[in-house]
Amino acid sequence: VLHMQKFKTNDVTGMQIHNQRERESKTNFDIDKSKTYLNYDLHNESKINFNKKIKDIIKENVVTDRAIRKDAVVMCNFIITSDKKFFDSLSETERERFFDISYDFFKKRYGEEKIISAAVHLDEKTQHMHLSLVPVTEDKKLSAKRLFDRNELRSLQDDFPKFLNENNFDLKRGLDAEGKNKHIEIQRFKKNKLESDLKALESKLNRL
Repeated sequence: VLHMQKFKTNDVTGMQIHNQRERESKTNFDIDKSKTYLNYDLHNESKINFNKKIKDIIKENVVTDRAIRKDAVVMCNFIITSDKKFFDSLSETERERFFDISYDFFKKRYGEEKIISAAVHLDEKTQHMHLSLVPVTEDKKLSAKRLFDRNELRSLQDDFPKFLNENNFDLKRGLDAEGKNKHIEIQRFKKNKLESDLKALESKLNRL
């Protein structure tokens, strides 16, 4: 799974809190607090202020004679993961290598200097990485719309699994039931799963 979310300035702090586990979550019941100490960031040695980091990246990499719009997308966050079965089949060394090479893929494709954070979460049911970056185009403009247009997103979904396969990870491109390249948002997926489980329990209760 390679899923992208776009964030404006006002939404960045919430992602920072989640990625760095700065506050106990009241909504994500998949987090096992006893394992939170296992989480790590491949890009930063310690916790950072995301908005400050974003401002620094924009200052160093964006060329413009105008102020950045308040409603501009300043961060794109990618969730990189696979199913539990895949991770259960990996040794600790191979799991670390999976996230290492995924991080390297994004560094080479978009530039290490544009990355905000690469937080690996090992304290949830399915291990994953949040790779956050500032969407700066080749001509040094801040534009998530231009950097991640339809063609780039399609190319990314093709190239990333190929890269993983070349590095000896047997993974296929994510597909929905119709065979189209769409991903259900993580929270909606969890909601649908819970509703499905609830219906199954209600059916069993009725039979009893």
